Amino acid sequence: METTYVLQLDPIDKRSDVFLDVLYDVCVLVLQKKGALSRIVAPTSSLLMIGQPNRALGNLDIPDHVTGRMWALPDEKQKEGLFQSGLETLADYGYIARAGYFVWNREQHRYRTGNKPRLTEVPLFWAHNVKANRLCIPWDGKPKSSRIGFVKIECENPAIIRSDAIILQRTSNRRQPRRLIAAIVRKAKTPGKRGFVTENHTIVIIPDPARSRR
Repeated sequence: METTYVLQLDPIDKRSDVFLDVLYDVCVLVLQKKGALSRIVAPTSSLLMIGQPNRALGNLDIPDHVTGRMWALPDEKQKEGLFQSGLETLADYGYIARAGYFVWNREQHRYRTGNKPRLTEVPLFWAHNVKANRLCIPWDGKPKSSRIGFVKIECENPAIIRSDAIILQRTSNRRQPRRLIAAIVRKAKTPGKRGFVTENHTIVIIPDPARSRR
């Protein structure tokens, strides 16, 4: 935003194998260095198709100055900006959002499955534990298994969630019937009752500790 104009932000329709053996949403961002344009044009978005013409989606909803606000892709139906002034945020309600802590493929030695946590462990919630209209439990995800995933972690580690929380799946795609998939987790009902952690494909919404101490 400081050095360039945003011209286009185009999602690719094909989700699989854009990167080898990966299923993932990908966008192409086109920027123009500031000073090179005679006028500022509205940034646009198109769905990049395979084997057929690209489909125009409309104008991007992005700020015109440096800010932490997210950039919103149009969906062909939204006729007005998503971020009107005066809307409340999570912070206004006394909550913060944190990215999931545990990266399984980097720290497999700290993970195990079982029925009860050891004194050095807390339960791990995976993104696949978060399902619409279902109880959220830290199940290991294997067919016909009732075992729970646990992570070995220092008891004073600030990554441990020690309150009730909302867990959201961090990654989503436009083909889902719901873009936000969330579940409530009660600390008192988690195995061990000492708190829990979530993996890096989740976002956790918790009460802001700074405000709760006031």
